[in-house]
Amino acid sequence: MVDKSKKAVKEALLEIMREKDFNQITVNELIKKAGISRGTFYTHFSNIEDVRQQLIEELYARADSLFSGCKASDIAKNPYPTLLMAAKYMKESAD
Repeated sequence: MVDKSKKAVKEALLEIMREKDFNQITVNELIKKAGISRGTFYTHFSNIEDVRQQLIEELYARADSLFSGCKASDIAKNPYPTLLMAAKYMKESAD
């Protein structure tokens, strides 16, 4: 249940950020979009910036695992395999 609530908030934030600037987003708007209560929000996050920071950390962790086997020298010689791998990941995670 905890993971489901946190995921709902993160997905809601990403959706809202497609429509408006991050600084204009309110907690009320976010919890309404996520379908959770204010209490549930504050159980998992300190504020909206905390949600954004967790999303950024997840992105960096995924990029680190995705590219951990790639050497900069190999990418410089032939970037296409790495770009294809990144494009495949982006397509799979688009939903």
